[in-house]
Formats: sequence, C-alpha cells, structure tokens
Amino acid sequence: MGSPKAAVFPEPVSDCPIMSLPAKMRGIAFVCIVVGSVKELKGYIGHRNQYYLMRHGGSEGNILGVISSKKENKDSLTPTGIKDTLTSAKKLTDEKIDMIISSPFVRTRETALLVAQELGLDKE
Repeated sequence: MGSPKAAVFPEPVSDCPIMSLPAKMRGIAFVCIVVGSVKELKGYIGHRNQYYLMRHGGSEGNILGVISSKKENKDSLTPTGIKDTLTSAKKLTDEKIDMIISSPFVRTRETALLVAQELGLDKE
C-alpha cells in the first residue's frame, strides 16, 4: 500500500479533482486524499459518530389518544412524561453527547430541553 496523495485546497472546493461539496463548505481548507482501497480508506477514519434516538416523553395527546402532526398544537408533556424523560436522560450522562436535534412540536422541544438540561448542554 503506497502513500496517499494529499493536497490542501484553501480555495473553493470545486478545485478538488475528486469531489465537490455544497457552497456553504467552499472556501474552507479541505484535504483531498486519494486512496487505493476501502481498507486503506478505513485507516483514515477515526472515531465514528454515534447517534441516539429518543421518542418524546408522554404527552397530553398520548393520554387522550390524539394523533396530531400540527406543530402549533400545544401538546405538552405530562408530569409522568417529564419524569420518564429525566429518567432516560440520566442514563445518557456518561455518553459523549454534544448535540440534540428535535422537531418543532411542543412535546419534542420540551423533551429535548429536559435532556439538554440534564446533560449540561446549550439549550438553543
């Protein structure tokens, strides 16, 4: 296995002979590496990201059997939903979570904010 050919492209990424990235990535220093095999490529890949999925805590709509996809509905978490969310969040405290993404629904935003608070993350 030979040494890969690498070049830094501080100009727009469209200058890279291998690939192009979205416009928002252009102008960022980018290393373009040519590798000869998947095995060689795996040698360049460090720690991989892990993703966790969490359903929102129990909400008023759950109790009433209401199914809603309207984000303007004020379907808040119940006291039990809050308790369950905090219990689940405590199980994640040893994980290296640095970002939470949620949908705009009230119940999911409340769940995300509770988890973020428990993990000491920024609440934006």
